[in-house]
Amino acid sequence: MYLNKSRRENLVKEGYCFVPELKFNLAAKEAIESKKKIYSENSNLHEKYLVSFNFDGFLNELEDIAIELGYKKENVKKNDVYRILRVCDQTHESEAYRGHFDSHIFTLVTPVNIPDTGKEDSGQLIIFPKVRKEPIQEFSNIIGKARFKLFNSKNGIKKLSEKQKPIVLDFSNNVPLLFLGRVTYHCNRPFKMKNNEKRVTMLTHFFDPSPSFGLGKVLRLLRNR
Repeated sequence: MYLNKSRRENLVKEGYCFVPELKFNLAAKEAIESKKKIYSENSNLHEKYLVSFNFDGFLNELEDIAIELGYKKENVKKNDVYRILRVCDQTHESEAYRGHFDSHIFTLVTPVNIPDTGKEDSGQLIIFPKVRKEPIQEFSNIIGKARFKLFNSKNGIKKLSEKQKPIVLDFSNNVPLLFLGRVTYHCNRPFKMKNNEKRVTMLTHFFDPSPSFGLGKVLRLLRNR
């Protein structure tokens, strides 16, 4: 069991928890150096990571929690897992402060390569857990996302931080973070590194309960054309 009672309670009540047992323990240097895109779906490295632990058992735990949150079992499909390898370097300035909610119920952020930049801006993840209610209906999900577009910038994140204190994570301890993706507004700080080092994380998204015309599914379809 990866999500014991205290972690499960923290995830449901606070919107996030840490899962040290899911640390990335594979060699990744070659894959990191060869990646030219910021986002790569279903990478071989990601696949190897997911089979390095009891992935099916973890899915079962997440399924139970999704139902506890109010989602119908038929909308929680265990084969609905969206896998992204995120490779970012200092040239990707446009990636900073792009605040958003995820379309999936759960998001697992697994650190792969986290350089010590010695700077305030080192690509840290900024999260605002449970900043809105769980959007069980697609209409409320779309309206909620539209409202938070106001904070989709550096100044916007600063304004939101005045209303709700964010949690800033540099992942220097390499411990994965699991959070409620549909209610946690999140973004990254700029990544400033003078050499060619890259900041690499794996984003594993679980269960998009929206219908086939849902916003998240449409956006992913357009991105993958």
